[in-house]
Amino acid sequence: MITALTLLLGLVASFFGSMVGFGGGFISVPALRLVGHLSPQVVAATSLFMVGVNVAVASFALRKKKRINVRMGRALGLGGVAGGFVGVFMLRFVSGGQFDVLYGLMLIFIAFNMLRPARGTQLADTEIESPRSLEAGNLELGIAGAIVGFFSTLFGLGAGTVAIPMLMWRYKLPAYVAMPTASFIAVIYVWPSVFAQIAAHRVDWALAIPLSIGAVIGSHFGARYSNRLSSPQLKRVFGVICVCAFLSLTLRHLPDFLKHPTPVTATIHVAQAGQK
Repeated sequence: MITALTLLLGLVASFFGSMVGFGGGFISVPALRLVGHLSPQVVAATSLFMVGVNVAVASFALRKKKRINVRMGRALGLGGVAGGFVGVFMLRFVSGGQFDVLYGLMLIFIAFNMLRPARGTQLADTEIESPRSLEAGNLELGIAGAIVGFFSTLFGLGAGTVAIPMLMWRYKLPAYVAMPTASFIAVIYVWPSVFAQIAAHRVDWALAIPLSIGAVIGSHFGARYSNRLSSPQLKRVFGVICVCAFLSLTLRHLPDFLKHPTPVTATIHVAQAGQK
């Protein structure tokens, strides 16, 4: 039963994630943390393995696309390799509560991207570079890629969660270039990070294998129906889901926060006790 439910989770996460271009990690990670009660290290590593399998399958479809900015994708992806290794290392210092709060903030970031109005582009349908992207050198792109790789590996996400907003906001690329380019970035950096997580013995294979099988099926159908169903209304629904997941992950740590006050509130309590 657990295997069947995990396979279904991978299928659903990848199906809906493929339609909005962010991958399935933003659905699978909260589900594993809330229901599975797993450590953040295991959740991030297991989810990243699912993303790696998804990327490997998607790479065959990427060869046929003509809208990948290979120049930017290559530099961002190589930077992502370095950032991914740092994310794997830093994950050992993150507690469960810290992971949930930080991931909750990431969910708010995702929700913001889904709920904000889409901007139009001044580029022709055949262009894959903007005036801003042409100004970006390899050093700048490498640093930006390291940021993408770090957060993606730390939280077990695909590159699209961080890379797509970066490509669209900072480099002014249209969505039809940003989405396939983000997938190309992930093809370069995800598997080195996955192997690092495997070497650290963090991947739960009993969950990773059915998740990945479901991801292969879900991403296939998600990509097929993306043009038909990926509407502003659908993105609003996912934005609301991200907000609800944020509340579910973070509010359960509120009692611990109240029980262990911050230094500021502790000073206030001491001062009040002295007055009494």
